[in-house]
Amino acid sequence: MIETERTRIVLLQPDQAHLLVQYHLENRAHIEPWEPVRPDDFYQLDSMRQLITKQWNDFLHNRAANFSALTPEGDRMLASCSLHQIIGEPVHKAMLGYSVSADQEGTGLMYEVAQAVLEFAWKKLELHQLVATHAVDNQRSCRLLGRLGFHPVGELPRYLRTTRGWEDHLLHHKLNPLEAGNHGQPSLLGADGD
Repeated sequence: MIETERTRIVLLQPDQAHLLVQYHLENRAHIEPWEPVRPDDFYQLDSMRQLITKQWNDFLHNRAANFSALTPEGDRMLASCSLHQIIGEPVHKAMLGYSVSADQEGTGLMYEVAQAVLEFAWKKLELHQLVATHAVDNQRSCRLLGRLGFHPVGELPRYLRTTRGWEDHLLHHKLNPLEAGNHGQPSLLGADGD
C-alpha cells in the first residue's frame, strides 16, 4: 500500500470488486470516451472479480501493477493508475495509464496519485523509462503528463479504438530521474542525434 495526502493506493483484492464496479459505473460517461471499447458485461461484478484476479496474476509475474486510489477509509475508489506492459531487459520500461473520478477532476488528485506511482516505478521496480499516450484532443491528460515531467515524442495515428472510433494519440516519454544523466528531454535519436 502507498499512502498519499488524500488517498490509499492499493492493488484491489477480488472481494473489493464492488469498488471497481462503482467507480466505472459512476464515471462511465466521464471515462468511456478515452478508454478502449469495453464488452457489454464489463460493468458486472463477476467481470470485475475476474479482472482483479488477472491483474494480480500480472503483478505476480512482473507484467503490470494496476493501482487503485481509495479514500483513506477505503470505501470508495477515486482514481486508477497503472504500470502495464512492463518489459525488463534490455529496456526496463512500462506504459503509464490513469483515470480519475469526475468529481475529483481539476483538484490535483490525479497528479498526487500519479506522482506516487511514478516513485514506485523508479524506486521499487527500478524502471528506466515510462511512456504514456493520450487522445490528441485530451488536453487535461496532456497537461498532467507535462506536470509529471513527460515529454511529447510523436503522434500515433489511429492508435486506439474507443467509443468514438479509431483515434490518433500523442506519445509521451520520461526517463527515470534517479539515474545519472537522465535530467534532460529524452531523445529517440540518441545522445549524438544519430
